[in-house]
Amino acid sequence: LSATFGLRLDYEHSKIDYFTETQGVGMNIKPKMPPHLPPVSIDVPADTTMRGNLSQSHWEVLPKLALKYQPMETAFTYISASKGYKSGGYNEQAFSQILRDAMLVQIMNKIPKNIQLPEGMPIGGGSGIAPTLEEQLSYTPEHSWTYELGGRCEMFERRLSLTFALFYTHVNNIQIIQLLDQGTSGRIVTNAGKSSSKGVELSLRYNPTKNFTLFTEYGFADAHFANYLTTKKEGRKDVKVDYSGNYIPFAPQHTLSIGASYVYNFKYGSFINRLIANMQYTGAGKIYWTEDNSVYQPFYGLTNASITAEKGSFALELWGKNIFDKKYNSFYFKASDMAGKENAFVQQGYPVRLGATLRYTINR
Repeated sequence: LSATFGLRLDYEHSKIDYFTETQGVGMNIKPKMPPHLPPVSIDVPADTTMRGNLSQSHWEVLPKLALKYQPMETAFTYISASKGYKSGGYNEQAFSQILRDAMLVQIMNKIPKNIQLPEGMPIGGGSGIAPTLEEQLSYTPEHSWTYELGGRCEMFERRLSLTFALFYTHVNNIQIIQLLDQGTSGRIVTNAGKSSSKGVELSLRYNPTKNFTLFTEYGFADAHFANYLTTKKEGRKDVKVDYSGNYIPFAPQHTLSIGASYVYNFKYGSFINRLIANMQYTGAGKIYWTEDNSVYQPFYGLTNASITAEKGSFALELWGKNIFDKKYNSFYFKASDMAGKENAFVQQGYPVRLGATLRYTINR
């Protein structure tokens, strides 16, 4: 029986220096009502310059506690608790959208309030307190506590090994990636309230002979937003939405890997020292792409294979990835244009790929 206690002190400092501006805009707007009015001409001066710097600092104390019981040399079990942390920072890619919004505010404030604009354009003469630049650019640290129960057992003269782990993770201020919309480019990190994830990981490895290995690994994760209230655009309006209880985007529910490896050693003095053959099937899914869980990638699997010839410090590997040409999507996102219309974009996964890799290892 053994116990481990660790304590980590972490200090993070983030700073951003910025200097960005717009050059001025001229527009002619044909009002929808009253119809007898001529087009409205608007000239916006180049006074949207932003220059300065922001910074934030964070101190974190991260403890870890683990208990391990090993009744014999080939088996043990453990339980652990640890605190995790992701530092905060600034989204420099958000400046394109911030400048665009600042410019639109100036344009709309110059339009008479009695003019009804064409559909899709923002309304001028708005009021309210705008968020500060610090609030628009920054995201706060993410904190988590992870609790784990696991173990390992080796049998049949250690030719068969089994590893397992049960886990539960609770996260505050979880950081997620969002893509900027409405004609701008880039992506930002934002905080999305609380989340929880629980699941299991299993690993089995068997060596029927010294040169032949079979293995399989499986993971299940049930990751949800525990508390996530936010807003989203619907046309020209910001609508409050509650994603509490929804699955966290880009987190696969199931992961699977099954494979085999064989090593053949040639006799001393042969042209090749050894051949290594590998084949592996890897799968993942469901993967939800959005916070509202309206779109997802079903479970899919890819088959990869390789054969490597080694001679001294040289190795030549012939490999194939997704050799059965499985069709799947590797990325998906939605973005809105200037009129508020939402569009969907998808990136397909890599098709079958074949290649060769030549390596040289420097032995010290």
